[in-house]
Amino acid sequence: MAPLFPGYIFVEFCPTRDRWQSINGTVGIKHRVGASQGRPTPMPASAMNAIFERCDGDEVKSLVPDLRVGDQIRITRGPFSDQLAAIESLDHSGRVRVLLDILGRATRVEVPLRSVGPA
Repeated sequence: MAPLFPGYIFVEFCPTRDRWQSINGTVGIKHRVGASQGRPTPMPASAMNAIFERCDGDEVKSLVPDLRVGDQIRITRGPFSDQLAAIESLDHSGRVRVLLDILGRATRVEVPLRSVGPA
């Protein structure tokens, strides 16, 4: 299992009631994200809910679509945008290798996982 957000910790607290400054003393905490006027900036509830929806109890299922080798996908960004392709391989670095038809030939192309969607 790999961390979803290496080096980040998400903490729910009330900034007017809780002692949030003690977060600074947590081992491994170097900076607070978006600290304005010395206070941490809250994550939008919609962003946190999107993460929670991908969780099963204490384990995270996945923040990416359930893709498998051989699946047909559509490239959604970049120079091959709107092209159909077949997944050849997936890795944990956030990239996917696909077979794409270019000028009548199957061509291997590696694209960011965030640049693919359902066919």
